[in-house]
Amino acid sequence: MTEVEARSWEEVRARGRGQFLLQGVLDAKWFLLGAFLVELCWWLVTGKLSKPPFEIVTFWLLVAIVSGAVGALVQWNTKEREYEAWKSQGAVH
Repeated sequence: MTEVEARSWEEVRARGRGQFLLQGVLDAKWFLLGAFLVELCWWLVTGKLSKPPFEIVTFWLLVAIVSGAVGALVQWNTKEREYEAWKSQGAVH
């Protein structure tokens, strides 16, 4: 981790892990776009929906929320390890 990355991470971590996880969930909106395209292609090819619309929306929302939260949590933990390693190498704050 470079000095610039460490300073940037300090700003992110000052806002808190909860805020970071929430942002990860919100960033998963792109996953929903992909899911919409998959379902649209399915409908165009088969002429029918794979499930009732409510089930489709619920399923993909849950997948997006969980994947966004898990991805953000993994990223948080990775950055924290890198930051702690940077600090332990004698970096001056």
